[in-house]
Amino acid sequence: MLFLNNHKERSCVPLSCSTLVERMVRTLSTNELRRITGVSQKQNKSVHWHTATIIVKQLLSIREFIDVVRKIIADCKTQDGEVELELLDFATRVNIIAYYAFIDLPKDIDELYYVVYASDLYDVVCSVANKEQVNSIKNAISMIIG
Repeated sequence: MLFLNNHKERSCVPLSCSTLVERMVRTLSTNELRRITGVSQKQNKSVHWHTATIIVKQLLSIREFIDVVRKIIADCKTQDGEVELELLDFATRVNIIAYYAFIDLPKDIDELYYVVYASDLYDVVCSVANKEQVNSIKNAISMIIG
């Protein structure tokens, strides 16, 4: 049995294991959690890309996460509602760039295709974006499409 030395009364008081654990373990406050995880800090990062500086989000909000998954799936669907799997990689890359980076992407599909595949823009954005979240986006799409 453990004893707690009571300095006021100059005596030893038995200390149960549960009381000892309660004193040793304390609840992590929300503010401490924010400080440790950096959640309260700015989630954007400036990245030098060739001759430009772009701003990239490190983390999407839960709402943006849901929206990007839905947008990627919608971009792969035909008017009949069938999924064109051939578009999945392209739609994923375009939407990851669009949701994470503050960039005006080309409206012309051929020009957009060139930007996505002939440059390292996607890789640069993914190097800043939270890798776990990007993987979660891809996993969610895989689970939905099957």
